[in-house]
Amino acid sequence: MPIRFAITKATAQGETMVVDVCQWNPVSGEVLHTVDEMNEMADEALKLSDVRLLEMNTRILEAESLEAYCTPVEWGKILSIIDVMCGRMRADTLRHRWQSAIEETAELEAGRLAAMNGWTKND
Repeated sequence: MPIRFAITKATAQGETMVVDVCQWNPVSGEVLHTVDEMNEMADEALKLSDVRLLEMNTRILEAESLEAYCTPVEWGKILSIIDVMCGRMRADTLRHRWQSAIEETAELEAGRLAAMNGWTKND
C-alpha cells in the first residue's frame, strides 16, 4: 500500500498527522493507481487512524474511571501524566510545575517552622 503516515508537528495541543497516498512508483515514475484507487486507499488509511484514536481515547476514559481510588493530589498528578502522554502538555512543562511545587512547599514549611519557633520563644 503506497501510503505514508507522518507526524509533522507535536505540540501541547496535540499532533498534526499527514497522510500521503502516492499514485506513482517513486523510483520508475510509472503511474500505478487511478484516482478512485487512491481514494479507496486514503479511506482505508483514515479508518486505521480512526481505530487507533478510538482505542487510545477508550483507554484514557477507562483510566479516568479510577479516580475514586486516588486522593485529589494523586489524581491531579495522574491527569497531568495522561496529558503528557496524549500530547496536550510537554513533559518539561510538567516537570517544571512539579519542581516549583516542591520548592514552594519547602519554603512554606520553613516559614511555618520559623513562625512556630518565634511564637514559642515569646510565650
